[in-house]
Amino acid sequence: MNAKEKYNLYCQTHQDIPVFAQPWWLNEAGNEWQVALLIENEETIAAFPFAQEKKMGLRLLRNPPLTPYMGPVLVAGTELSAAQWEQLWQQIPHYDSFEAQPFPWQNTANFFQKKGFVAKRRVTYLLDLNKDAAQLLAGMHSNHRNLIRQAIQAHQICTGLEFIDSLIHLHRNTYRKKNITYPFSKELLAGIIKAAIDKKQGEILVCKNEREQITAGIFIVWDTQFAYLLLSAGAGVGTHPGAVRLLIFEALQLAQKMGIQYFDFEGSMEPGIAAFFKRFGGVKKEYLEWKHYPSLLWRLKKKILG
Repeated sequence: MNAKEKYNLYCQTHQDIPVFAQPWWLNEAGNEWQVALLIENEETIAAFPFAQEKKMGLRLLRNPPLTPYMGPVLVAGTELSAAQWEQLWQQIPHYDSFEAQPFPWQNTANFFQKKGFVAKRRVTYLLDLNKDAAQLLAGMHSNHRNLIRQAIQAHQICTGLEFIDSLIHLHRNTYRKKNITYPFSKELLAGIIKAAIDKKQGEILVCKNEREQITAGIFIVWDTQFAYLLLSAGAGVGTHPGAVRLLIFEALQLAQKMGIQYFDFEGSMEPGIAAFFKRFGGVKKEYLEWKHYPSLLWRLKKKILG
């Protein structure tokens, strides 16, 4: 049995694996993936799933699309020695570029730094869900609260796979309006969304106005500890400004009812988006993205073309 097969079996019997490190997610995200395992006395101590792709004849290791976090997963309470870290690292293949955004709550900084990676600070906002709906609403900025209350009167919230095309259409249009190339294929997004809903680890939420028009949509996923906002979009002109806010409020309540501890507003690097998320009452959380480019060709490519 190879490492990937062992990891599949391990994830079937351990419910605390982060959603982005689960085999079904990695299968749908589209890139070839493998996993390094640290096993001692027939017990899995740590896993290091990684995705790889080829470009310009070079091997690139980086997070798959729509996957904000990926990296070493340590069994709860485990602290690895330098020798154990090295055992994991020896299973990583030669690469020309490695861009890692590991899970913020895993203590991996020393590991990546010692391997020559350079850090870049990133930001997200985390909201503690240990509260009821009234407390969630009270913790928001007054503007969010007022717009949510207005939106409730004029919208119906719907969920389910039947809205997948509408959500993707809305999300694609947000990029088109900014003249930004859309980074996802419809097939990729549909595969991930369908798998997440099938696994009962994701949901689509949309707003319908009084004319039965879908004016906003979001997609969230979750694991045992965290829920994540991965896609959000409004229809633009004519859309009530509280529609997306209302959907996020509904998602917060959904996660809270499932006993999930934190809501991660992943994707908060743009100042305007960060301010929007902060107003939901979340706490700013900094984490590190790590980059290592052994290939001179890839370094030149990044310098010239980004």
